[in-house]
Amino acid sequence: MSRATDTVLKGLEEIRPWVEDLYKDLHTHPEPGLREHRTAAKAAEATGLPYASTATAQNADGTSVPVMHACGHDVHVASMLGFARLMARSPDAWHGTVVVLFQPAMAVVRLQTVVSCELGAATPAVLTVGSITAGTGPHIIPDRAVLQLNVRTYDDDTRAEVRAAVERIVRAEAAASGATRDPEFETLAAFPPTVNDEAPTGTVAAAFTEHFGERAHTIERQTAGEDMSRIPEAFGVPFTYWGIGGTDPAAYEKAAAAGRLTSDIPVNHSPHFAPVLQPTLDTGVRALTAAALAWLAVPEG
Repeated sequence: MSRATDTVLKGLEEIRPWVEDLYKDLHTHPEPGLREHRTAAKAAEATGLPYASTATAQNADGTSVPVMHACGHDVHVASMLGFARLMARSPDAWHGTVVVLFQPAMAVVRLQTVVSCELGAATPAVLTVGSITAGTGPHIIPDRAVLQLNVRTYDDDTRAEVRAAVERIVRAEAAASGATRDPEFETLAAFPPTVNDEAPTGTVAAAFTEHFGERAHTIERQTAGEDMSRIPEAFGVPFTYWGIGGTDPAAYEKAAAAGRLTSDIPVNHSPHFAPVLQPTLDTGVRALTAAALAWLAVPEG
C-alpha cells in the first residue's frame, strides 16, 4: 500500500458507520431513473433485510409498481461519498482535482432466433423480450400489442445487425397476420459498448494489485448495459471501468462447491439481490481511493 493511500484510509474505520447508515438509507428509499431525489429497479424486494425497500412508483401508464435497488448503485453512491469524505480530510496526501460524479438513470418467439440463427457463432449478443402487453381481458380481442425488447452486444455493428433483423421479422410477421397498420419502432434507451482504454486500465490494475493482492483480478466480458463511457467520450479523455464483489464469500463458496452458482447466487435485477454490507462498502471506498491516488498521490520522499 502506498504511503498516500495508507494516510487517506486511516480514517476509514471512523467513517464506516456513517457510510453504512448512508447505504441503508439509500437502499430503503430507491427512486426510478431521473427522479433520484433519494435514488431503482421495478421489482418487489424479497431479500428479507431489515432495511429492505417497500417503496412504490408509477409506470408511464400510471400503474403502481414496487421498486428496489437491485443493481448495486446504492453501494456505488455510498462508497463514492465515503471516498470523497476521506480525500477531503487528507488534503496533504494528494494534489490535483477530484470530480465526484453520480449518474442519474442507470439501467414473440421468432425474435429469439435472431441471435441463434442470424449472427455468427463467435458473435456474442443477448436479445430478450422482457414485456408483452396486449388487451384488457380474456374475452376482448386487442387491436394493438406492445413488445419491449432488451438488446445487448459488444459492438455497434452487431447492435445495428440485430435491430435490422428485429424490424424485418416484426414487419414480416405483421404482414403475414394481415395487420392493417405497419408496426412502429421506438428506441427508449441506448448505451455504447464499454471498452476500457489500455493505459489507465493498466495503472488502476497495478494499484489494485498492490492494495488488494490476490483479491484483484480481471473481470470477463459482461453483457450488462452501461452508459458511463458517454462521459469520457464527451470530454475526449480515456477511461477505465471496474467492478467490486458484493456476495457473501461463504455463500459463494458453498454454491460453487455444489455447482449451483447460477441458481443460488442472486444476480443484478433479481428481487433477492442483496450485497453484504461488509466488506462490500469498505472495498468500494478502498478501490476508489487506490485508483485515484495512483495519479494524485503526493510523491514520497
